[in-house]
Amino acid sequence: MNNAGFGIHAPFDESSGTDEARMIDLQLKAMVQLTHVVLPGMLKRKEGYMLNVSSVYAFSPVPQQAVYAACKTFMLSFSRTLSLELHETGVSVSVLCPGITMTQFRSRAGMKEKRSSLR
Repeated sequence: MNNAGFGIHAPFDESSGTDEARMIDLQLKAMVQLTHVVLPGMLKRKEGYMLNVSSVYAFSPVPQQAVYAACKTFMLSFSRTLSLELHETGVSVSVLCPGITMTQFRSRAGMKEKRSSLR
């Protein structure tokens, strides 16, 4: 399961390029590298399951979170494509795109917490 990440809440022109690059490294580079590490063993065993955690942000532009949303779109596309490539190998790839979850993610990104009616 790939579920590492953090967010930056700021207009792109006001955000730190260094922080944006760190986010890309954590959310995308790490996911791709870890997939390369574990996939050969799964293919050899003819079984395995990968779950990549994206977000509903994968489906829409998100002002003040341009790079975060783009990362989530990449994760969605990568996972769906890899799933097709691995069809009939015994290895499955899924992507989960949750909405609001009750974690500290929003406060750490400098955003107001949203309330859910599901609480």
